[in-house]
Amino acid sequence: MNVTKNINNSIFSLKIPVDWAKEQMYYHQSLLDTIANRSKVLFNPNLWYSRFGKNKQTIRYDMNVEQPSFDLLMPYKNSINPLSLAINNPNLRNRITHDLQMSTNIRNDSIDLTWWVKADASCILHEWGNHVNYDTTTGSYTYRMDNVSKPNWQANLEIGLDKYLDLKKRISLDIDGTIKYDHNVDFDIAYNNTTANLSLVKTLVTGLNAKLNYRYETFSAGLTGKVSGRFSRSDRTDFTSINAYDYQYGGKLQYTIPIIKFTIATDATMYSRRGYGSSLMNTNDFLLNAQLTHPFAKGRIIAKLQTFDLLHQMKSTKYSVNAQGRTEIRFNNIPSYLMFSLSFNLIKGKQK
Repeated sequence: MNVTKNINNSIFSLKIPVDWAKEQMYYHQSLLDTIANRSKVLFNPNLWYSRFGKNKQTIRYDMNVEQPSFDLLMPYKNSINPLSLAINNPNLRNRITHDLQMSTNIRNDSIDLTWWVKADASCILHEWGNHVNYDTTTGSYTYRMDNVSKPNWQANLEIGLDKYLDLKKRISLDIDGTIKYDHNVDFDIAYNNTTANLSLVKTLVTGLNAKLNYRYETFSAGLTGKVSGRFSRSDRTDFTSINAYDYQYGGKLQYTIPIIKFTIATDATMYSRRGYGSSLMNTNDFLLNAQLTHPFAKGRIIAKLQTFDLLHQMKSTKYSVNAQGRTEIRFNNIPSYLMFSLSFNLIKGKQK
């Protein structure tokens, strides 16, 4: 069922979808040969309100119910690797997510200022987690999916403004700040078949961004600055509190030579991180990029020569911290490159 109502410059929408799903599986393994069936009614409503015009407001609510994969509910044990036993959980429940988003955008023409506010929050019930039990005698691990008994939730608030600093609108300033709280609950590692405890990690993330741009005819320049902080706490005995800061600052230039129509652009940014527990994460990375662009055939063909990380400062290994405060490693196969490209515009005329 879908209900939509227009009121002046506003739209209200309510969607109430009801899905009925039925599944059947022919399941066979060494100890079980059966036909499994399941049916479920899924209810995922959506509520949306938006107001248009110079001042805009939006409110949205979504509910999402997710079923675990059918094969994960079969009574199965994977013991191919004797040191890594995976056990299915037939009692695994659905995961339910509630999302709420709100935003407002206000324009003040008298001082040529636009400011905006965004807020969102989400709550996850019956989150799926992995029970991990380590046997100190045999050195083996046992894995079993289960539902986390306590909710996971997070909230985020963003505020920003955009303003021209001169009457000719050549200089613009953009500033935005954010604050985010993450309440993350997962299963802690258990030992020797003991009951697994829940691991609660509370994280507060703050950030402030600023951009100053100048544009005159075919020349443009800009300065950027960004600082963010991450503060994580937990009652886990093996957890080390995190008080980490990320800094980013740099600038960019672009100029198109009028006669020959060559566009030269470059940007340089310093990325710095401090306060992490590992020295591998407390780094300074200076990134310098450049590109040269030239149009042909009245702009229908664009040739571009682009280089990324001219000074080869970026590393192929990246480090991050997830919601539970553990360090993960990501890989980037091409940290530095030189690329030439040609793009063709096949559109002719205004109506074709």
